[in-house]
Parts: sequence; C-alpha cells; structure tokens
Amino acid sequence: MVGMVSSSAGPCGLGGRGGLPLGTAAGGPSARPGHGAGDGAAPRGILGLPSVMLEHPPQGRAAWVPCGPCVHAFFESSLMLRRSLALTLLVGLPLMACSDAANTAPVAAAGAAADIEAYQKAAKAHGFATGPVMAAQTMYVFFDPACPHCAQLWMNAKPLAKKLRIVWIPVGWLRPKSLDMGAAILAAPSPTDAMQEHESKLLARAGTVTVPENLSDEVKAKVKLNTDLFLSLRSESVPLVIYRNGKTGAHGRTEGAISADEISNLVGL
Repeated sequence: MVGMVSSSAGPCGLGGRGGLPLGTAAGGPSARPGHGAGDGAAPRGILGLPSVMLEHPPQGRAAWVPCGPCVHAFFESSLMLRRSLALTLLVGLPLMACSDAANTAPVAAAGAAADIEAYQKAAKAHGFATGPVMAAQTMYVFFDPACPHCAQLWMNAKPLAKKLRIVWIPVGWLRPKSLDMGAAILAAPSPTDAMQEHESKLLARAGTVTVPENLSDEVKAKVKLNTDLFLSLRSESVPLVIYRNGKTGAHGRTEGAISADEISNLVGL
C-alpha cells in the first residue's frame, strides 16, 4: 500500500484545488489548472489525488501530475511501490508462461476430437471407393467435379491404388452444375471409370462427364447430403482429405492436391 501522511493544511495551489507539482512555488508560471468536465476541475489521478497540468513538463514527466499536501509522501513511497511491482512481475511472469503452455492442452484435445468426429462423419457419406476392400487404411476425400485440384489429387493417388482404400465423396459446391456432375459419377455403372474420364477431361480442358437427362432425384439428394456434411466440417476448400494414421492412430485433415508421398506419410503406409 502506498504510504500517505495527513495534513491539517488548508487547500493550496491554484483556485483552492489542492496544490502544485512537486517543487513548484505557489502561483508560479510553470503550472496551470487542469480543465475537467463542466466545472473546470482538474482530473483526479492515482488514489484520487487532484492534479495540475505542467505548461512545460520535464522530459520523462507526465503533463498531468498529482498535487496537494500529501504529494511528498506519495512520491517518496512510489519507489517502494515500483520495486514491489517489479518483484511481483518477476515471480508472476514465469507462472503466466507455464499457465499459457498448460492451456494449449485442452485446445489440442478439442482439435483431436474434431478430427475423429470428421472421420466418423465421412464414413457415413455417399461415395465410391478405390483400392483394396480389405486395405489396412482408409482415407476420405471430399471433391467437387468442377475442381481441377481435385482432379490432380485423383491422378496423384493412383500409385497407391493397391495399398490404400480411398473413398471419393462428391459435393456440389463450386459451380451450379457441380451437383449434377457429382451425381452422374456416383450413379454410373462404374463410378471409378466415370471419375477417370471426367478428371482426365477436366485437366485437359476437354469437357466433363456426360450428365444423363434421367438422373434420379435420389442420387442428387445423396450429393446434396454430402455437400451439407462437407459444410458442417467448416472446410474452406476442396479437395478435403480426412485420414487416420495407421501407425500412430492419430486422425487429421488436410486440403489440396497432395502428392502420393504426402498421402503415404499422412496415413502411415
């Protein structure tokens, strides 16, 4: 606590509002009353002390300073206060750092839980699979038929066709025709062949998969459900890759046309 001394001296300073800055004679030219709200009262500073504004404050001094009969005791005790505050900071800052580090654990746990939930949701989506049925690892890919990066990921994943099971989940997100194209791939006699045809044409800028006129509302609804699921995952781009690492058991997600080597590292092949 800052030490204070009582004084029976009456108000001193300018206009009877408490006194002058330390070392300033009464009525001296170096100070003027502060302008407060309404009645011209000087603002109240630390501990409610009245203050005045220095006309030419010394370097390093605030323009507004406390004044009055207790100023000397206030400034004499302020050094002790500063030392006490410094000691508190020296002790407290390391504890704050430890606390910040500890607080990262719940965030990491929440992120891991979200990735597990995303993997479980993806497993319920409507897609088609490539790779061995009994593969040790399964990866899920949300793709939009209008996305060239999705087409590139399709090509990049081909070397892993005998090792990794990938479920390709069409969404209608980027273009008005995306939903119909995704439904056409999903409803094809061989979705894998339809996907290969479509992605090859897309990368070559040679058109897209043919959308049949009699495309059922049922298959369109499946792509719509996939799209809603994709949006619920709060992803901002496609392709969205959701995986589980077979070696560590960790779940995760990534976006973009990653390479075969990157896929292998993610799933732990």
